Amino acid sequence: MYDLLDAVRDANDLPAYRDALWSGVGNGDLGKRLRWDLLYATDSTERFRWFEEVYEYADDTHVDTVLRERIRLNNLGFC
Repeated sequence: MYDLLDAVRDANDLPAYRDALWSGVGNGDLGKRLRWDLLYATDSTERFRWFEEVYEYADDTHVDTVLRERIRLNNLGFC
């Protein structure tokens, strides 16, 4: 999953996307919205394969933890 997330990060201007969302989302949970948007921007075939494996023992809370950690490690400025 990390490679998929990194590919999306490298192919997009995430700070600009964050700024555009901020004007539309306001002070809601912008970090969570960005994390999940980043996940859903990954290759759908690979993402679904990953979900099938992960959801056998985990739930969205665990997935969000993975997303938060990867974004933190990449210093993207939104967690």
